[in-house]
Amino acid sequence: MENSELKKYAPTKLYYEDPNKFVFPKDDSHPFDYLDKEGLEELRQSIELNGILHAVYLRMDYTIISGRNRGTIASEKGILVPTIRFQKELPQEVEQRLIYHLNLVGRQVSPSERRAMVYKRFKDSIGKHGALSSIHKITGIHMSTLKQYSVDFQNKRRFKAEEVPKKRFQEKIEKYNRWKILLEKENNIKNERQKLQYELEKVAPISFWKSEEWKKS
Repeated sequence: MENSELKKYAPTKLYYEDPNKFVFPKDDSHPFDYLDKEGLEELRQSIELNGILHAVYLRMDYTIISGRNRGTIASEKGILVPTIRFQKELPQEVEQRLIYHLNLVGRQVSPSERRAMVYKRFKDSIGKHGALSSIHKITGIHMSTLKQYSVDFQNKRRFKAEEVPKKRFQEKIEKYNRWKILLEKENNIKNERQKLQYELEKVAPISFWKSEEWKKS
């Protein structure tokens, strides 16, 4: 962070903070939803095994920018949290860009979750001149991916079921059934991967396994 534009907003060095000082944002401007019950429980188990592995980012008034789920669990358990706090006010555009990059770039966010997030936050601007460049700058998502999202989203907006001949649907039934099978397999694979990751993290963080440093041990 030392060489980024964020340094002009005076971020602290990484330190450990009492989560009871954290302020949870009350508005709906945050682009990511809280984890569901299952996701929160998985995170809770990971924190119990490994501690909190990623810093929580705060505004100067201790409002959480990124890390609401970690902050919630840390508050429940009464444990200190690795924290970086900005000591000067962040412009909204800079804060939003930080949130997206912390949560999208290099994280295990599925393609469907990423697509849903873009639709949720930018549905009113997709299709307008210059919108994709702006979304790319904010989120870090590759332009080719955003272009595909744009095509898909605009097709959805134009679609009206009653205007499509019934025969067209019948022609695609086989493809739909194949798609449904693949989706089920994808969900099963994701669940299996999460179970394996949970077992691996009983020994070491998944980042250590992925680095394959253990081969040198």
